Amino acid sequence: MSLVKDSKDTNQEKYLDVLRNLRAKNFSRDLPFLILSNDLPGGQVYKEYADGRIEIQQISSVGQEFS
Repeated sequence: MSLVKDSKDTNQEKYLDVLRNLRAKNFSRDLPFLILSNDLPGGQVYKEYADGRIEIQQISSVGQEFS
C-alpha cells in the first residue's frame, strides 16, 4: 500500500470538494441542488432542498435549440 495519493484520487477529492461547496452555497441561498442521475428516465432530475426533501422533476425544453 502506498502512502502517496495518485493524481486520480486527488482529482476526485477536488471534484467532491467543489460539489460539496456548491451544494452548501445553493442551500445558503435557499436554492435547491440539482442532481443528475443515470438511474432516472431521460428528462428527469433530482432536486435536493436544504430541509432534506428530494423531489424528482421533469425537465423539458422550450424554444429554439442551440448547437
